[in-house]
Amino acid sequence: MKDIKHLTLSQIYGSRPVKFILVGMLSIAALVSAFAAGQSLGFHKADFLCGTGGRYQQMFERNEARGNDQGFLPMMPPLPDSHGAVGEIVKIEDGVITVATPDNFEKAIRVNDDTLIRKFRDSITVSDLVVGDRVVVIGSPNDSSEVEARLIRVMPSIK
Repeated sequence: MKDIKHLTLSQIYGSRPVKFILVGMLSIAALVSAFAAGQSLGFHKADFLCGTGGRYQQMFERNEARGNDQGFLPMMPPLPDSHGAVGEIVKIEDGVITVATPDNFEKAIRVNDDTLIRKFRDSITVSDLVVGDRVVVIGSPNDSSEVEARLIRVMPSIK
């Protein structure tokens, strides 16, 4: 029989190749653990946001119509739709449409030549709008606290 050299554990763990392998394995384990922790945190944040996303206004806004006059932040006023409006036309004059929102706000909507006004698939003009039409307005606020409309969509009547 050939003479087999016996190595002790301290000789095995003290060798350079084994040290590199152990350090590499520990580094990979640390990276995998950090990735798993980040992934778990991301799933929990997404689950929270998904669960509250549909109830954002219900949680953070006061709404007397629903009987909820406190909300999550009781001292905060209702959140207006700053870049558009949804509601019923209550007044039309001189290129400005006044829309009453469901929260009893009145928003001034400035209409210009670039404003696209649609009813179903048809393009219409400002003169085709009448008081009582339900509309959805998308635009941007101007310095006069009006919304400069880019799109006005007339909604079908629900009568």
